[in-house]
Amino acid sequence: MSQPSMNVIGLISGTSVDGIDGVVASIQGEGYNLQVATLGGQTFDYPPAIRQQALAIGAGAAISMPELAALDEAIAQQFAQAAQALIDQYGPVNLIGSHGQTVFHLPL
Repeated sequence: MSQPSMNVIGLISGTSVDGIDGVVASIQGEGYNLQVATLGGQTFDYPPAIRQQALAIGAGAAISMPELAALDEAIAQQFAQAAQALIDQYGPVNLIGSHGQTVFHLPL
């Protein structure tokens, strides 16, 4: 009997806002018996204007709600483009997991 398998994409970008890190992995098995193989990955640079705005907000710059909504949409579009580029290179996937963009991090 063959084991269940799926291909997945993981996406993340941290407070450095240097780009979106993406990876494609193949996961086979079930329960505690999983095998994970990395198929490939890439970092996708942000356009300079998006990076500069996200860094400014993280440094405490004031932003209006409409500006925040526009930045959120611009970042979402970048994540979608990164996922599509990985799909174009590695083929279809069953699942995409995205941490999103960290703008500010305050560890306690």
